[in-house]
Amino acid sequence: MAGFPTKMESSTASLSPAIGVLVADSSQMQCQLLVGALRRRPEFHVTSCILDAEAILRSIALSSIDVAILSADGPSDSWPNLAIVRRLHVAHPDVAKIILLDRYDRDLVVNAFRSGAKGLFCFSQYPFDCCVSASTAFTGDRSGPTPSSCSM
Repeated sequence: MAGFPTKMESSTASLSPAIGVLVADSSQMQCQLLVGALRRRPEFHVTSCILDAEAILRSIALSSIDVAILSADGPSDSWPNLAIVRRLHVAHPDVAKIILLDRYDRDLVVNAFRSGAKGLFCFSQYPFDCCVSASTAFTGDRSGPTPSSCSM
């Protein structure tokens, strides 16, 4: 039947490598919720760590990470200068970086992209759209569903 995958297509799709996703958040509860949501998607292999540059770099070195989802709610006031994103971008430019925002902040958005972020969105408005965002950031496919983002 047209439109339905054949057995060959479905078995080939299951053989495609999983997208390695790293979630780094300062809130343990938010991190666990996000990791749980991402792990329900078979195309993702998800790991997590605390929101710390050394922990993030160590996690990327130990796992095959394609996309890093980083919370903009850092434990200190270091997020406006996005030092962690910049350091991650220099060390691993091939890893797509997605920034989770709690609220829209024009300076943070501009500096996030300058620091190497490939995407960002407001977690408080659209909490689990990053499932789509992680897949899009890795594949670069803009024709499929797009994640909701912060309005300017």
